[in-house]
Amino acid sequence: TLINFEAHKELTLSKIEKLLKIIEGENVTILLENLFMFFEKRCTVYEIANYFNHPNLKVCFDICHLHCRANINKQDVLEYAKEYLNPEYCKKYTYQVHFSYTANNDGYVDKSTHGIVHPNIEELEKDLKILHDYNMTNCNYITEVSEKNYLLREDQIRELIMLESAKN
Repeated sequence: TLINFEAHKELTLSKIEKLLKIIEGENVTILLENLFMFFEKRCTVYEIANYFNHPNLKVCFDICHLHCRANINKQDVLEYAKEYLNPEYCKKYTYQVHFSYTANNDGYVDKSTHGIVHPNIEELEKDLKILHDYNMTNCNYITEVSEKNYLLREDQIRELIMLESAKN
């Protein structure tokens, strides 16, 4: 079964509306993350954020999931982004970005290709350009990389160093 915006209207929007009433006026934000399992050409969570247009409802955009969707559709990520992302919504509703790499034109079949450290600064800069082109620069970037060793977090440190270098 495909999950789309119309299905959300039926299944979840009333629940989100109740949650928003509970936190009205509070310093609490509900974040909706774009998932690669949604099969619409537009980003459903941005459609939901726009539907409510509520200050306590924002989006956590996962760049890895954008790549996964493009790969599932066998499209170049830049071409897919044109169909999937609305720059106005991205600017208005993006609170944070989960930032990581997707390898081997995959990210969804072989889990070792999903949410990993960028292999080099050039690949990292390509993802930063997508975020820039879709107005996702005035938000928090959260490096979300899988690790071989979560105690040392060597890949996350590497990702942060490259990200800091590229942003300067």
